[in-house]
Amino acid sequence: MELILAKLYLILVFSVLVLITIFLAFQINLKQNLEKKLTTLKQQTNQNADAYESQFKLGQIYLRKKLYSKAIKEFRECFTKWDKNDRLGLASLLNTLGFTYYQLKEFNIAAYYYKTALTLAPDYFTSLSNLAYLYQQQGQLQELNNIYQQMFKLAPDNKKTQELREYLEKRLIKSG
Repeated sequence: MELILAKLYLILVFSVLVLITIFLAFQINLKQNLEKKLTTLKQQTNQNADAYESQFKLGQIYLRKKLYSKAIKEFRECFTKWDKNDRLGLASLLNTLGFTYYQLKEFNIAAYYYKTALTLAPDYFTSLSNLAYLYQQQGQLQELNNIYQQMFKLAPDNKKTQELREYLEKRLIKSG
């Protein structure tokens, strides 16, 4: 009986070690791929100063790596080069800038960029959703309700819209 338990224990420990090794190898591979992309995009950006797409991708990689100041720098430079007729692309860029500032806990600046993205593309649901989340975190129910109304017009069956409705109902019942 003790021999069986010892074998089971060894099998369990070995299995856990194999899983940890696989997980670590996967993480190392992801990190290496990210670094390769970063190097490639830096080279593309240096070679072609007008390539706002590669600069945007470079900023996204910095954002993923949580290098927020570098990401903001890339996004701002990218904004000056972006095709001004591409309203949805600009809205996406401004939304990403807002998200970056949100990560830095600069909520007023984040709200500014989300709102600016919405002036370019009023039906840009991602910016609406991000702005709603920001207002929800700050407890700004009136602004949150206004954003919910816009989200409901665009996508009444969306999961985020439904969650926001439930949240507002709970908050309004508590305060009312």
